This record gives sequence, structure tokens and C-alpha cells, in this order.
Amino acid sequence: MKIGFIAIIIAVILAGVLGAYLLTSTDNDASSSDGLKWETDFNSALNTAQNTNKLIMVDVHAPWCGYCKEMDKNTLQDARVTQKLSNYVLLKINGDENPEFMKRYQIYSYPTILILDSSGNLVKTISGYQSPENFVKMI
Repeated sequence: MKIGFIAIIIAVILAGVLGAYLLTSTDNDASSSDGLKWETDFNSALNTAQNTNKLIMVDVHAPWCGYCKEMDKNTLQDARVTQKLSNYVLLKINGDENPEFMKRYQIYSYPTILILDSSGNLVKTISGYQSPENFVKMI
């Protein structure tokens, strides 16, 4: 009886550790399999935008956000979308780690896509998951 109880406790602990790992694991690499380069530093993205005369597209996400992962996998990897994204400086911001950024641009949900000019002024906000078809029309 005692061994069975201990086995259950160990199984619950292991399940909790595995669940926490899966919820918090993210890919920290700024490049993606589509060959696009994603900045992770706001000031660096601003400099690049000023030097290239491009708008900045910001993907504001959270590592625990299921719709963010779906948008990364389905929408941002779509060939029609990646073709249009080449016209932007691309920036990924983890909203959980950047509360000042969230406050500055009044972001309250994930995923949120921002289009900014090269001075960091807001041009457009796209909130929530978007299919590739919708997203191409919006950017």
C-alpha cells in the first residue's frame, strides 16, 4: 500500500514537471525555417527599418499561447505570407517579458501583430489568430 502511494506521488510530480517544461519551452532562435530573419531587439529593428526604409512587423506572443504557436506554424510559414513579409523588418516580442512594450502599444491579448513605421509609431494593429488568407489581405 505504501509503495503504491509513493508511486502515485512520483508519477504526479513527473507529470507536473513534464507539463511545465512543455508549456514553457520555446524556440529562442530568431530565424525560422522559412529563411526569414526575425529580430528580437526593438532598438535593433528600429535601426534596420530606418536604414532600409521599411515598416516593422512585430509579432507579439507568449510562450504559453496556443494561438501564437498556431499562427507561427500555419500563417507565418505560408508561402504567400512569407513573400509579403520580406517587405518588412520582422520583430518577435515576448509580451510576458516586455510589459513596458505591452503598455506602450496597449496590447491586451495574444497573438497581436503590430505594423510600425521606422520611428516606432503605430500604423496598424491586428489582434488574434489570422489564417494565411486573411493575414495576406491585412498586411
